[in-house]
Amino acid sequence: MNVHEFDASRAIERKWAPVLDRVLRENYTNLEVATLADEWRGFDRFVVDDAGQRVGLEYKFDERWQQTGNAFIEIVSNSETGRLGWLHTCQARWLLYFLTPTTVLVFRMDRLRCVGRQWQQAYPVRPAINAGYCTLGICVPVGVAQGAAESVSELQQGDGIVLQTRDPR
Repeated sequence: MNVHEFDASRAIERKWAPVLDRVLRENYTNLEVATLADEWRGFDRFVVDDAGQRVGLEYKFDERWQQTGNAFIEIVSNSETGRLGWLHTCQARWLLYFLTPTTVLVFRMDRLRCVGRQWQQAYPVRPAINAGYCTLGICVPVGVAQGAAESVSELQQGDGIVLQTRDPR
């Protein structure tokens, strides 16, 4: 089994975050990069929404989804310390889950937490092996994750990222 390396994750973030930034700037002004303190609270960016409110965003990047067919929804960040994963700790209103290189699933975090509890009962929890600890995540089929997203943007088709709540009717 391959060991997951934090530096490799940061390299993936450096590679793909500018893509999300560029697409977001098409619809939202004042895109602001989060501070390190903000990152620990689950924020990567801030934008101003249509109502003029400053809104927090969290970015997640998945380069393995095409091999696994799954989105990895982190429930435990560190198995040794018991630190909860981003599903439970993220304070941002929106999570942008980028199925690289072209698909962005936009989730409202409060709704993702609710459906995450259901997913944890329905889908396998698997470890990502790190040096000295494991991260645990729910392996959710991509199609199921897409169905739970507020919106799905296909960047190769020129779809912009829209941060709005889907009408539950």
